[in-house]
Amino acid sequence: MPTDRQHTPHPDIAHLDLHGKVALVTGGAGGLGRAATAALIERGAQVALCDIDQERTEAAAGELGAVPFTLDVTDFEANHRVVKAVEEHFGGLDIAFLNAGIANHMKGAEALDVRKYRQIMSINLDGVVFGVDAAVPALMRRGGGTLVATASLAGLVSMPGDPYYTLTKAGVVGYVRALGPELARQGIRVHALCPGFADTAIIDNIRDHFEKANFPVIRPAVVADTLLRAIASTDSGDAWLIQAGIEPSPYRFRGVPAAKHDDGTAAGVPRDLDPDAEAPH
Repeated sequence: MPTDRQHTPHPDIAHLDLHGKVALVTGGAGGLGRAATAALIERGAQVALCDIDQERTEAAAGELGAVPFTLDVTDFEANHRVVKAVEEHFGGLDIAFLNAGIANHMKGAEALDVRKYRQIMSINLDGVVFGVDAAVPALMRRGGGTLVATASLAGLVSMPGDPYYTLTKAGVVGYVRALGPELARQGIRVHALCPGFADTAIIDNIRDHFEKANFPVIRPAVVADTLLRAIASTDSGDAWLIQAGIEPSPYRFRGVPAAKHDDGTAAGVPRDLDPDAEAPH
């Protein structure tokens, strides 16, 4: 998969310097993970490249100049072991890009294949939740940092014909949006990347359809640059829309009307539920 950097960086990251920063990338041996690793290293970061297959992980890390760590993101304890190993090797952790994910193209009208269902849920959702749980204490030990998870355009607009992929990616978007304000108070910013169809192995079985239709797919380098923009952002809880031919930017969700009392006045969230609670948006 291409990881070329032959395009002009966005002004938001023109002067981004990550020297002295340590980043962890899951799914690092694949298209988006490789592009992200290359972009982070180019900006001066040291990168722990993580993937499930040891041989592929070591090969990709060797080619890119990263340090390999074999990781099954569906294993809760393994996430914590790898983060600890990264801290011991580099001295800390500043950035975690929780990128590992799969598609399995199960149809909603078909009988549920429980094994495939559990697989996509464990990689796409558990892999993010377990990664956050492992990374947050490490980031706090550095005084803060950035978490970025790979979601999908399917997390913003449902993808007909792939309801379970849509389910997992919508879950990642909701999780990140809910975490954003909470973790920001701890000095940790969290974002989701929501690319449309990107030029990675995940579209290999339908690639010919895109080619026949002359449909533009997103280069991994564009997703990598958006990752850098998320790292540079001072906001938290954003879902970055990445679509071919469109400037990547945080997606602006339409506001949901607040609850109202019988007299028509707005009802706020009860403060005793969460002293830092804000009205849903």
